[in-house]
Amino acid sequence: MKEETILGAGDGVESELIALYDAQAPVTNNNSPVTKTQVLGKLSVITYDEIVKDLVIVPINGNKYPYDEGVLRTKLNKIYGQAVVKWNITFAQNFDVPGIDPFDDGGSGLLSNYSPDMRKVVSAYKANLQRNTYYLFLVKNPKSGTDGTVSMAGFMPRSKECGFIFVDKNGSEESIIRTMAHELGHGVFHLRHTFDKGEKNMLPEKGTDNLMDYANGNKLFKYQWDRMRYPEIVMGLFEEDEDGAMVTNLSGLTALVNSDTLKADKIFVITGNSFKLDAKHNVTNGGEVSFRLTIKPEGGGADVLHPSDDWKKVNNNENWVLDLNSVTEGKYILSYKVGTTTTTADFYVRTAAHDYACGVCGRNLLLTDESLKEIFPNSKIIANDPNVLTYFNEALKKGGFSTCYCQAHFLSQVYEESGGMNASVEGSNYDTPGILTTYRKNSNIKDIFFKQTFWDNKIYLEYASIRIYETSPDTTITKYEGEDYKTFKWNDNTKVDTVKIPTSFAQKKSSEYKKNNLTEAEKTSHGAKLFNLVYANKNGNGNEASGDGNTYRGRGAIQLTGRGTYRGVSDKCNEVFGTSYNWETDFSPLENENKAIVYSVAGFFLWKLALFNKSMTALDTNNVTAVTTLVNGGSTGLDTRKSKFNTYIQGRLNNCKIKK
Repeated sequence: MKEETILGAGDGVESELIALYDAQAPVTNNNSPVTKTQVLGKLSVITYDEIVKDLVIVPINGNKYPYDEGVLRTKLNKIYGQAVVKWNITFAQNFDVPGIDPFDDGGSGLLSNYSPDMRKVVSAYKANLQRNTYYLFLVKNPKSGTDGTVSMAGFMPRSKECGFIFVDKNGSEESIIRTMAHELGHGVFHLRHTFDKGEKNMLPEKGTDNLMDYANGNKLFKYQWDRMRYPEIVMGLFEEDEDGAMVTNLSGLTALVNSDTLKADKIFVITGNSFKLDAKHNVTNGGEVSFRLTIKPEGGGADVLHPSDDWKKVNNNENWVLDLNSVTEGKYILSYKVGTTTTTADFYVRTAAHDYACGVCGRNLLLTDESLKEIFPNSKIIANDPNVLTYFNEALKKGGFSTCYCQAHFLSQVYEESGGMNASVEGSNYDTPGILTTYRKNSNIKDIFFKQTFWDNKIYLEYASIRIYETSPDTTITKYEGEDYKTFKWNDNTKVDTVKIPTSFAQKKSSEYKKNNLTEAEKTSHGAKLFNLVYANKNGNGNEASGDGNTYRGRGAIQLTGRGTYRGVSDKCNEVFGTSYNWETDFSPLENENKAIVYSVAGFFLWKLALFNKSMTALDTNNVTAVTTLVNGGSTGLDTRKSKFNTYIQGRLNNCKIKK
């Protein structure tokens, strides 16, 4: 039996392992044997980067964790280890909060999902809260259950940093650990119950052994692993206490916005100065209905509530009319309560219909000079050419980037690939650690760069361009000593293909290295040799000797790489923009013409999506890792890409959501 090692790719990247068998067909009529390849089986393999979260357990009023702390650490990490998640758990000192016995654990508050006693604890402990850290407060004696209702064992609203565990309502060590794990699933990773009506994969309650069910299981499904990396956006304002799930069924509601029927996610264009909402709900069993409207203004700012002080209560089938003498652009949320059930309907209000508008929220997607400079604040290309704004808007609009999420991916990928819109040609000045870090997954260099001979035999001197040191017997020159030795691994392999080298050097009299300073011509030569090797036989390039690797190195704002890419993207740009580029034979526009530099981004996305039989809807996602793999082929600069994408979506493009 042969053992195969399967190497992972980028975070969230799925690959396939296919088992093939070459079978010979029977020989007849003196013909030569015919070999047919058959597929025996296929295994899908998905790679996840480890998620590490910090958790603090806080005893309130002497309610200490009643079991072994080490067992909690082990078992909580075992539960979440299924999804490649690790918890760093610390136990804080006791913290006293008077006046919370018995503990009020019921009923959503007006501006949060916490009860008054929960808000009291969070407020009292606020000075101790740290960013990017989650807290579980240990309390006891909840009021729920005293009136015959089910007693609460724990509570943590989706997307919140603080949760509550009732130590007296968890009768065993296994029970309290599972309660903690369950509540952290809600709060930290925004997971819903498996039986939630808003869950696409809804299953019967207590019908699974899943952590987010009520049958005492600890399993996590694969779709939950993905959501833990790309959590659902949770509004949190009017969510129910039970698990923060928002009800989206509008049955029984009749509502008009300026005489136009309200539907969830509808875009209303209001050109006048007045906004009128007329809503009523027919309750089957009679009783009262409570209404409220939340406005999330365009560009951020505080939410505006109507009524501002409390919900508006009306009788069954009675109209609630809200008349405003001004119109605020943004996202509107109509919420109504019937009994303990809260239902919400999102819609958008715009003061004009835009020629290039987001297909989800109606926002004007045209960039302005101010917004472009805000996105790329240090770009010399943008600062020195006022026409770049036009090129960006034409690339986005004609390229079909017609939602906020598509545009955010476009801009965040450009930012990382071009160094903030500063580089139109891939730089080749690498030191040795830089080469090993950047090309650690490049198959062409596995047997050259990731062998100890790469350093011992001075092979690196042929490829590195800066910060070059080599051993020398000459004692008359300034000498250096290697420091901070590091082992580099090809493709993250921990067993083979490694090289250990110094990553820094310091001057010392009795040492072994000298420093080399290359001329610009030598740097260019070394860079060309590096690119010819790492890009050989990739993306339409010929072999190393062809020189294609250096000729067709990264160019344009998205860093097109490879002869085939140059040809395919220029053809796509000609199709979309009516240009006449042939970058395979003349790539100078990708270096010197700002229009081509920007157009190439849209052309690249469209060409690459077509290669994988995907449409632009593949960019209507918050999965930055998947888009980065599409663009980069790996995960280089992933943290920056994620950071910029989140900044655009949560800032300039706030209030929008993924297109359904």
